[in-house]
Amino acid sequence: MGDWIIDSIKSGSSKWVPIGISLFALLVSFLSLQEAHRGRLINEAVNRPIVTVEINGEAGASPSKEGSTEILKVLSVTSEIKNLGKTSAIINKIDHKLTFVGECKVVKMVGAFGGELFDGLTGKEVLPNLTFKTLALFHIPPECEGKRVSFFCHGVIHYTDTVSGIPYVQDFSTYISIPEPTSLPSPSASSSASP
Repeated sequence: MGDWIIDSIKSGSSKWVPIGISLFALLVSFLSLQEAHRGRLINEAVNRPIVTVEINGEAGASPSKEGSTEILKVLSVTSEIKNLGKTSAIINKIDHKLTFVGECKVVKMVGAFGGELFDGLTGKEVLPNLTFKTLALFHIPPECEGKRVSFFCHGVIHYTDTVSGIPYVQDFSTYISIPEPTSLPSPSASSSASP
């Protein structure tokens, strides 16, 4: 009886060996596929553009015209777009909102340097380690004398990896509070004070 059990196990196991090997090969293939997918995701995350936005503000005061005693106070807002990644990116769109808070409300200056914070950047290619800067000027009215200029900027930049064609979206937000600039001394005051 014992020999019959051993013979039946031997004959039955010869059927299960190929099935076991096939299942093992299938498991190894699945694990290899999963590891390759994980490696592709890591490679994509490392070798992609990373576009950031920095916004700074500075207030200044100077005579409105050469030789004039009238002082013009201006807030200059500089936007800096940087690509910290390893591949270049195309800027598709930048949605943003600039909100002035507090008592001092400034007025956007129109002209050569006026306009929006990100004028002309849509469609530009940002290479790795390259920076684009834009400048927007705002007039600080006389009623802001002695008051801080504060603003909050929030937005979203949409860009596409030029190599893979994958679109990305990056949020940015900044709060800036700048002391009101002190006026430069008028030319008549400085000339009367000299001996």
